Amino acid sequence: MATFDATAQLGLYTCARCSLEKYADSFARNARLHGDKKICLDCRRATAKLVAGGRPAAAFDFEAYRLKVVIRSQNARAKARGLSGTITVDDFNQICERQEWLCAICGVDLKQVLPSVDHKIGLRNGGAHDVSNIQATCKSCNCRKQ
Repeated sequence: MATFDATAQLGLYTCARCSLEKYADSFARNARLHGDKKICLDCRRATAKLVAGGRPAAAFDFEAYRLKVVIRSQNARAKARGLSGTITVDDFNQICERQEWLCAICGVDLKQVLPSVDHKIGLRNGGAHDVSNIQATCKSCNCRKQ
């Protein structure tokens, strides 16, 4: 016997990115019909603006979301190389606090630019994936460093 789901009856869905419960018209039509990874239109627009090089809408904290995605990516890279250990957003925020929110290489204010996760000794050079080997840098310094 099927159970009555009030949220489905009202057309409420939870966004997979921002975790907010929104009405069905806040989602793309195909997301309303298919799949369990429903992403609201606000999150899709914020992602599209990042790809286009613009800044996201004020209602969506894209910096926090971007940092979470970057750290998830770094953890996946380390796991693919067979390294143990993970870092969290809280770990990275503590590193930024320790560095007084300044880039470890050039000293630019990381509150004005999006910080980048940088391994002092690169993973490909045998560096560990833990807090002692991580520093916060600006994106341009991290890309320039080889």
